[in-house]
Amino acid sequence: MAFLRRIQSKLFYLVVMLFWFAQYIYGPFLSPYLAAAGVSATLIGTIVGAYGFTQMLLRVPLSLGDSLTGNHRLFMGGGLLAIVLACLLPFLSDSPQIFLLSRAAAGVASATWVSYAAFVLEGEGNANQRMGKLIAANSAGVFISMLTGTFLYNGSNIRLLFGIGALAAAIGFGLFLLNASGSSRPAAVQKSFSGASFLQTLQNKTLWLCSLLMTLAQFILFATNGSFVGVFAQESLGASSLQIGLLSLVSQALGVVTSYLLGKTANRRLPEREMLAGCFLLLAIYCVCISFARSASLLIALQALAGISMVTTNVLLMANAGRELNGGQKALAMGIFQSVYGLGMTLGPVVAGAIHGLVGNYPNTFLLIGALGVLAAVWAFLAYENPRPQTP
Repeated sequence: MAFLRRIQSKLFYLVVMLFWFAQYIYGPFLSPYLAAAGVSATLIGTIVGAYGFTQMLLRVPLSLGDSLTGNHRLFMGGGLLAIVLACLLPFLSDSPQIFLLSRAAAGVASATWVSYAAFVLEGEGNANQRMGKLIAANSAGVFISMLTGTFLYNGSNIRLLFGIGALAAAIGFGLFLLNASGSSRPAAVQKSFSGASFLQTLQNKTLWLCSLLMTLAQFILFATNGSFVGVFAQESLGASSLQIGLLSLVSQALGVVTSYLLGKTANRRLPEREMLAGCFLLLAIYCVCISFARSASLLIALQALAGISMVTTNVLLMANAGRELNGGQKALAMGIFQSVYGLGMTLGPVVAGAIHGLVGNYPNTFLLIGALGVLAAVWAFLAYENPRPQTP
């Protein structure tokens, strides 16, 4: 029986890796591909932003549905099927409208990530270890996908990447069906969810502060690293397909290292307010530096700043968004947190594309986006309060 549980556990984390592999294998190359095809920066921003828009709309309803039904498998399986659809659409047609639908479907898939996290948190054993394994599978899937895409993409064969993504998601869905472990929430946990819990969660100030700060971080990252940095590298710096892939690989690799280091200090008191303010200043510095970069190699190296800032803000704000809440409120808080920061993922590329249309170049666009990092740093320093030490 223990052996069967180990097999089921390994299958689950393999499914998680395939989930994120399929989501990211084409991601770093989408904006440069669209730009080379003559799509305007404004439309590129809208297409990229659709990924965050559907997440923003669906994460709270999906987390509520998960809380009420306790059927994690329904939402996890649906997310894998949504990825298959997101990859098949542009594999069959390469019109801008199809790309828009594809990114919207990918956002639907990512919105189900709340159910994966809830499933893991309800397992047996140490919660931190279980979540660590989930994040490790997530990071491994993303890194392997970017590595694969970097060596396969040649500037025009993005359909190949979509086809591989669809196949990976389909295999993941098949393995998901083979995994016989039940994932429905116990009845006792279902009964703990109530209208009063919902209202208490909505009224929590720390949750909203963390959510809005994360929104600003995602806005800056998706306006730059997540969308137009690759276009800038291709159009202005003559970057090759390999170099465009390395832009994402470097930020992801530094993100993995940062998450590991933060995990090593998980039981120590960290100056979180100062770290958050520092990360937003680092994002502002990143925006200034990439605007003055005049070589693809320097631009690649600068992505380390994005990776460090991205992971640090994500870990600190996600860990503390529901720190004052209990029981089933935490799962709902995660749904609200992730839904709210979806606004930044949506508006970042859209606003950056609109700014580019006004100023006419990417360096000035990045400088204007960077100013938001300074404002966010001041807000984080003034408004965020470090957690109080727990009494023994």
